[in-house]
Amino acid sequence: LRPLALQEVPALASVIGETSAAQFDNRLREQELGYRELMVAEMDGELVGTVSMRHNPEAETMHLFALEVATGRRRQGIGRRIVELVIEEERVEEVSHRMVMRLY
Repeated sequence: LRPLALQEVPALASVIGETSAAQFDNRLREQELGYRELMVAEMDGELVGTVSMRHNPEAETMHLFALEVATGRRRQGIGRRIVELVIEEERVEEVSHRMVMRLY
């Protein structure tokens, strides 16, 4: 799990069919404004998923949202692993005491 690079947007949009390159570009702009931290998951050099996070230091919470897995890689535990990695990182960093996830 690592930050998404601008040049990866077209490739990510091609593997996640429900989200366009324009939507990912918008998410990157929101990241620049401090609204979200946009991360990408990669396996064997292939982009397989993405997740957004937003830290709220005042409330000691982290909001996890926009979790998406590549269309051809679903039902393989990738989404679960992304969430596990986020939780592990939060525990190590001791940034948040609560995590909020919106499920749709």
